[in-house]
Amino acid sequence: MEQRKIAKLYLKVTCKFTQMKKAIVLITLASFSFILASCKKDKDSSGGGPDVTPLDCGTVRFSTTILPLINAKCATSGCHAAGSSSGPGALTNYSQIFTNRTQVINAVNANRMPPGGPLSTTEKLQLACWIDAGAPNN
Repeated sequence: MEQRKIAKLYLKVTCKFTQMKKAIVLITLASFSFILASCKKDKDSSGGGPDVTPLDCGTVRFSTTILPLINAKCATSGCHAAGSSSGPGALTNYSQIFTNRTQVINAVNANRMPPGGPLSTTEKLQLACWIDAGAPNN
């Protein structure tokens, strides 16, 4: 008789323990799901990627946007400064940049250039806007 009481007590305790384990697992899963959902990257309105401030291509000018960008990121010593023979050569003036615009945008979009790290999304968009507009000397 004593063994039956012990067996019943053991089953009760085991059953309660199993229920507690299930509850802990469910709470853990719910917490983990909540954390994952809150860590999701923001998407732009089209759902295509991280938020990017829209660029007004009408504001992109060779003299105030493209040339300073190329001078800062490309036409540096050891890269595409005056006298360079790297890749398309020097990229220091409109004629050189215009002539090599396709090579430049392809290398930038493939993240092969510049060697110091890729251009920002905005900088890539500025180059694309300028080229899409016919690469004017403005």
